[in-house]
Amino acid sequence: MHISGVFHTLTGIVFVTVFISFWRMLPSSTPVADLESSIQLLAQVLALVVGVLLLGTTISLSSYDDAASLNTIQTELGTSMEPIFSKFFDSEHKIDRRSFRSWMLRKPGIQTLRFLDPAGKEDDRWIISRPRWDGFWFNIFESPFASTVKSTEQSLQIQRIHEAALCAFNVLLIVSQFRESGSALIKPNSGTNGSRWFIEDFNKYVAAHGMKLPSEANLSHTEKIISLAMNSAHYMREELQNHSENLEWEPFVLTMFQMKFNEYLTSMLFLIEKLQLLRLANLIARYPTKYRDKAKIITEALFLNLINSTKDAVAAIHSKIVTVHGSAKYFHSIKRMSIFGVGISLLVLIGLLVGWPFLKLAANVQTRNLGFIVLYSAGIAALMESSWFLIRLLWKRRLVG
Repeated sequence: MHISGVFHTLTGIVFVTVFISFWRMLPSSTPVADLESSIQLLAQVLALVVGVLLLGTTISLSSYDDAASLNTIQTELGTSMEPIFSKFFDSEHKIDRRSFRSWMLRKPGIQTLRFLDPAGKEDDRWIISRPRWDGFWFNIFESPFASTVKSTEQSLQIQRIHEAALCAFNVLLIVSQFRESGSALIKPNSGTNGSRWFIEDFNKYVAAHGMKLPSEANLSHTEKIISLAMNSAHYMREELQNHSENLEWEPFVLTMFQMKFNEYLTSMLFLIEKLQLLRLANLIARYPTKYRDKAKIITEALFLNLINSTKDAVAAIHSKIVTVHGSAKYFHSIKRMSIFGVGISLLVLIGLLVGWPFLKLAANVQTRNLGFIVLYSAGIAALMESSWFLIRLLWKRRLVG
């Protein structure tokens, strides 16, 4: 159970304990003046506690000053992605064309890609995740293809096609997590045509295949995964634009989006890099002499240096986002805790001020006493909930101070 759930449970126990104690011990002949005196004292204490907590919470939340950093990061995200997106998605680049990708994926000469062992588990001997380097490394020499490849060149082709497919699947996984996180602003019936078409195709894929890495995939399925991942660029670009123009964002929500978008950018860069390296592997297999003579020119034509420099820029932005998100998360936790810590006390205080005047005029003594017991027990429980809130607030201040 989460720590907040423990505190709420303890508050409930306090309420029940006080209620049962008063129910058994409160004499039915207790004068109304004594009951009212107890209610007034409890209301005064609650009013003081609510006032102090409201003031403290307001001061704490008003100290948040990362708005400028949020805007800077949002701008940097857009700036960092533009060279890559302009090169590969705005200028009809070859790898953004379905027909070229289909032709390119068939060059390694295999019909089925293997990702998991027969038991359905990832084998870390031949599929190695490297999220801060190049996404994935497919160790061809430990893979099921080790004994079937015909040449070193084909080994490289098989390695690259598997790595590209794994990176593409990871892009889709991040998009799925992004949409499930509640950070998405674009809905199936909103956004541009490109975004709506992508969401429709993405939902169909998830409904048909789920978001679990398949043990194997034929070329047709592999093409679908890679095409869908490439098509996500338009949608995520529009999400970035919409978040930049949204004036009602909350810092924690915006930094959560920035974390997810930065993760998406990283994965998309890995995918583009792997597709370019697959092109290179295909060229080496077909024209080995030409590659040896013009290796530098060919590498430059594949924009591998641009991809690497962009990865460095995105990694630097990630470090900034982590810092700002940590600060936003802290203040967001204060707001969440105050819902119970301050809100319950405020509601109980209102109940005391509004409910007791009617109860003390009740002709039925049992009704009046029961009402008193409920209000008093709720007041004590509210004080306990406020105490938990104050303790957690001071504890968090100790950690960040």
